[in-house]
Amino acid sequence: MSPALGSAASVYEKVGHTHSYLPLSGGTLTGTLSQSCAVPSYNCFDTDLTKGTDPGSTHWVGNLTFCDKTGNNGVNYRAGILECCVTASGETQTYLRAYNWKASTGTEAHIAIAYPKDGTPYTYAPTPATADSSTKIATTAFVKTVQQVRHTLRQVIRIVIYRQLAVLLLVH
Repeated sequence: MSPALGSAASVYEKVGHTHSYLPLSGGTLTGTLSQSCAVPSYNCFDTDLTKGTDPGSTHWVGNLTFCDKTGNNGVNYRAGILECCVTASGETQTYLRAYNWKASTGTEAHIAIAYPKDGTPYTYAPTPATADSSTKIATTAFVKTVQQVRHTLRQVIRIVIYRQLAVLLLVH
């Protein structure tokens, strides 16, 4: 409000406006939100964090939540979420979560990327079933299981071949 206009400012500020004002906090946008620029970006600012300073406990920096028509972003209404946190030790973690679409359930699966202070980034993904031959992400656990199965099969094949050779040598 302009000090020169005093209490009349609210009347003059609306002159020429034919649309509703968006509040500076809270409120709901409906329809498609479009941004047109060379490099679109959406920033989540956390006024409680300073990069390089560890928080006292895990601190969720921000998220982009995809939820049903209720607009409630609780886990029972989510389809997915992209979120980021900084742990008490200064490790950053970013999660991409997909939620079970069954009503009233918050069951989720996620992939994650983390960057600890020691500078050795790591990832997490669900481990697919051993028999899975799809193009899903192969985790370390999956690869180790497949390697163990191959090793066991090689041993079984060697035993069968040696027994067959022994039988052939005994016959001749």
